[in-house]
Formats: sequence, structure tokens, C-alpha cells
Amino acid sequence: GLRDGVETDTKDYMGPEDTGTDPLDPDSDADGFVDGQEVARGSNPTQSGSVPDLEDPVQIVNLDATALEAGPLTEWPNQGALGGLFRAGGPPAEVESVQGAKGVTLDGVSHFYRGPESPLYLTGDAPRTIDAWIFNPEVAAEENIFSWGRRGGGDGTNMSFNHGTHADWGAVGHWGPPDMGWNDQVVENQWTYVAYTYDADTATGTVYTDGAMANEEVVGPLDTWAVGNTAEALPLPLLVGGQS
Repeated sequence: GLRDGVETDTKDYMGPEDTGTDPLDPDSDADGFVDGQEVARGSNPTQSGSVPDLEDPVQIVNLDATALEAGPLTEWPNQGALGGLFRAGGPPAEVESVQGAKGVTLDGVSHFYRGPESPLYLTGDAPRTIDAWIFNPEVAAEENIFSWGRRGGGDGTNMSFNHGTHADWGAVGHWGPPDMGWNDQVVENQWTYVAYTYDADTATGTVYTDGAMANEEVVGPLDTWAVGNTAEALPLPLLVGGQS
């Protein structure tokens, strides 16, 4: 869950850019919490007596379009705890004002943004919450908002939060039976607030539209992929507007 460049292996935590952790050990202080999760939640990953408070929510990714300059967007800074940049994977999308609010307009074909590697603590059966303000002028069967993991199976190995009309996977693509739809509660052509949360304790996924529950299903346990399916098994990225 940390970039190699910040893992200095000094055994002395100086901050998020000099963590002192071992890049070959996901849990440098052997306290049961992976180093990336400790840094994101403010505990010391080199001292076993310092552990994160898992009851305290933390934003891993925070992408705010309202403060961006209008025009082509090549890099989108992540203001969340993970840091890093989301870079245009193809031609850059445009930052523009839509009905009085600034957003990043994706064309649904060539625009997507590739961010940092997905932290290990968001893979497997980890709990997770995704929320977004979106303006969808014409909803298709499956349009991606945010994703990690990858397509191709087995069941429950992908993590794609969608805004689409398909009854089975229009809302969430986990691959196979764990997929979810919006239960015919899809809003188009206006700004709307959408959210997905997965509770690992109950294996339940829930999607919300403008604060109201749209659908809830038992989808877990999940097994979200952390690495790709090539021989190198490279870590998979966080993505806006696309899927691996």
C-alpha cells in the first residue's frame, strides 16, 4: 500500500514521504496492520505499539473537480491519504462547468484516469465505500465511475462502481453473481450523488442515490484482485472512468 520510493527501510518513521518501512515486507512492525494502512490512518508502521483506529473513517482517495482550472486535464491530484496523481490514460478530458458546477467531462469512450496502485488493504474482502457527484446526460447499460481489481473472474474479484441501466451489473461489477444493479433508480441529466458501501462483516453491498438506498444484496465474501494476470503479476491501479 506504499510507493517503493517512500519505503526507506531505516526502521524510523519520519512521515508519509519517508516511512522507514521495509519495501519487501507489507507489515514492517508485525502488528497485524499493513504499512500502507498505518500511514493512511496516522499510526507508526515501524512501532508495533502504534496501531490505527479502524473505527475512524479516512479518505484514501479524494478527487475534487471544483478547484480545477477549466480546460484539458492531464493530471488530477489526489487530496486523499494515499496521495499521488491520477493521469490521463488517453486524450485528456475537459474540466468545464455543467449546470453551475465544475466537473471533469468524460466521453465514455477514450477518457479515463489511472491513479496510484490499489493499496492491499482495499483488495481481497476488505470493506470499502465509494461516493461521487455525477452528471450523466444519457445513461448506458454500464458506465464506470471508479474501479480497481480487474475483470475476467473469478466471482467477486473485480471492483467497479458504475452508473448504468443494466439490471445485473449497472451499479457494481464484482464479476459473477456478486454484481449489483440500481433497481431501476437511475437519475440522468442532472447532478446526483451516488454511493456504494461494502460491509465485510455481513458480506453486504448497498448502493444509494441522493442519500436513499436503491439496492442491497449479499455480495461477499469478495476477493478483489490486487495484481494483473500477466506473468509479472504487476499491482493494479485505481481508475476513474475505466476498468482493468
